[in-house]
Amino acid sequence: KKTFRVWDAVAGKARQPDPKPLYNIPGIITAEEIVFVEGEKAADKLIELGYAATTLMSGGNSKLDKTDFTYIKGKNCVLWRDNDATGEQWEQNLQAHLKRFGCSVRALKPPQSLGEKGDAADCSDEEIKLAFEAPPVPSMEWIPANRMTYVTAGNWLIKGWIPATGLGCLYGD
Repeated sequence: KKTFRVWDAVAGKARQPDPKPLYNIPGIITAEEIVFVEGEKAADKLIELGYAATTLMSGGNSKLDKTDFTYIKGKNCVLWRDNDATGEQWEQNLQAHLKRFGCSVRALKPPQSLGEKGDAADCSDEEIKLAFEAPPVPSMEWIPANRMTYVTAGNWLIKGWIPATGLGCLYGD
């Protein structure tokens, strides 16, 4: 397990800055396309291959509202999540957050060869190249129930909510 101790010279103690900076600011500040990954090791692998990669301090568990996104406003962003449930949640949260900054966002599908919790650092150079060439993962927009529109015709499994044929989806706590 890794531990980071960031020294705050003003406070005279170890604590993370507020707001937290993105990783690799010199590499992303002028880039048109930025690749977000969940950790420094994965970012370093992509940087080595010529991609403008970054990550959030604290990785997939970072609080987005505590991070300084000044440098990415209006940029093209690519998300490469770790191959686990935390990565899926990170991808959804970050995708929505980046759109608030006027970014275009697309997500890459982790290569099939990755094991549980695998990331870009675990991929070969060829797998990374193929991941960027593959079609993007479709994104979903989550709509609260009070904004949903209801279909009025057809046969129902649950009237007004789940159709007997076709596709219906509800999600909640």
